[in-house]
Amino acid sequence: MEQCRTLKGLEMNTPGTHWQRRLHSFRKALLQLDEAMELMNRRPLSKLERQGALHEFECSYELGWNTLKDFLVWQGIEGITGSRDTIREAFSATPFKVFYFSRP
Repeated sequence: MEQCRTLKGLEMNTPGTHWQRRLHSFRKALLQLDEAMELMNRRPLSKLERQGALHEFECSYELGWNTLKDFLVWQGIEGITGSRDTIREAFSATPFKVFYFSRP
């Protein structure tokens, strides 16, 4: 949460802040998706609630790959055109591999 509070003071044109702002939005979307999943585990969802949960998943997915893309561009990687390229490039990036594959 500390990082989220510091984002409020970031200038729109400061290098590297675009991916950080998007990361903040991604975290918020994941929290909303988590709430929907918790509700689904407690009781059956209505049709409208299921549609809302699906919408939260779609938003989380879009924000996730766009955040990754912005971060990779900030790291100097160019030529990424879509979600598939972004995810492939993220998995081929050494720091991501070290983080992802070193988790228990």
